[in-house]
Amino acid sequence: MSAISMRGVSKRFGDTIAVHDLDLDLASGESLVILGPSGSRKSTLLRILAGLETPDTGEIRIADVLQTAYHRTAGTSRSCFSTSRCTPICPP
Repeated sequence: MSAISMRGVSKRFGDTIAVHDLDLDLASGESLVILGPSGSRKSTLLRILAGLETPDTGEIRIADVLQTAYHRTAGTSRSCFSTSRCTPICPP
């Protein structure tokens, strides 16, 4: 079982494809580094994972529980760090 699993996740902003058909599995304790130039949609991916953006397609599971905009796993906290000061952005 993966701690975090993303299957077929895609996100568009108008005609711009931000994330296309992403599959990702992270085991508990595993780390991931996301590298890319400015504007390569790294923050969009993190915002989707944190629940701040809703993917257009696909599904995200955390601890094997399906995550949606209306269903959050009780007791979990998520942060998306996207500034040079590492200011956390927390979903409501």
